Amino acid sequence: MIAAWMLYCVGIGLALTVAAYAAERALYLAGRPTRWAWSVALLGTLLLPLAATVRPQAFRAIPVPVAEPTRAPPTAAVAAVPQGTVPSTAVSRRALSLSDFDGVLLWGWGLASVTALLVLAAAAARLVALRRRWRTALVDGRSVLLADDVGPAVAGLWPPRVVIPVWALNLTDTQRRLILAHEDEHVRARDPWLLAAGTAALVLAPWNLALWWLSQRLRLAVEMDCDARLESWLQHSRLWGTAAARRTAPSPLPSDRSRAGRDAVVPRAPNSPDGGTAAQVAVGAGGDGTGHRHGGRGRRMRSATSDEP
Repeated sequence: MIAAWMLYCVGIGLALTVAAYAAERALYLAGRPTRWAWSVALLGTLLLPLAATVRPQAFRAIPVPVAEPTRAPPTAAVAAVPQGTVPSTAVSRRALSLSDFDGVLLWGWGLASVTALLVLAAAAARLVALRRRWRTALVDGRSVLLADDVGPAVAGLWPPRVVIPVWALNLTDTQRRLILAHEDEHVRARDPWLLAAGTAALVLAPWNLALWWLSQRLRLAVEMDCDARLESWLQHSRLWGTAAARRTAPSPLPSDRSRAGRDAVVPRAPNSPDGGTAAQVAVGAGGDGTGHRHGGRGRRMRSATSDEP
């Protein structure tokens, strides 16, 4: 029965979602990447029902003894019928069951998967058309793609390329390096491949609501992990820079340049929907190209030259 199997898959996904929330909290407190909690939950939502279908003997139910009600022998019912009369047989109508919807559900499953594939194909074709208009440039020693109104983001899978908008060239060196460092973290951690795997799971089972929720949580965890790594790198660089400045500074008075660096504020990105700063847009822009800000670890990025605690 397809309907019962689908309900079973959704139930498994909901159970793994609850477990992923607990694992995410534990990983967060331990200072570890939280995206693996949602990756394992998403993979288990797909594989556990499939394994139960292929090898049902590995998922046997525990037998529970149940007392059966006593039934009267059939001879007693026959004896109660008077001789010479024919017992009337009532026409019984079969009750509606979940198996009656198997054909409709299979057709709906196939139609939803084909629709999802067509949407992905249209998005890929649009990306190819956009990349033809983008130009390759060398920015701060890194080869990137310059776009008019796209980015900061990572485009493509093989190979993934960093895309930055033209207005990023007008930022200061520190601000631009912050944006590039964020996108480089996505490439180094292979985040585009992980997000592509989550999208493929949605294509395989678009009817599973638990998969949609797990995919959204995976995207959020990918951004949060990237922000945490970048913030850790900024703090490490700030400590090294402060120690080096104390060893080489001729006087305790800060220079005009360092004072200007401490007072530097990341400007707001043009055409930003929420009016966020360029660094915050870079934090929100990952493999999915979104520009929203997230809470939790790394929720606010400070300037790399700032000495504020």
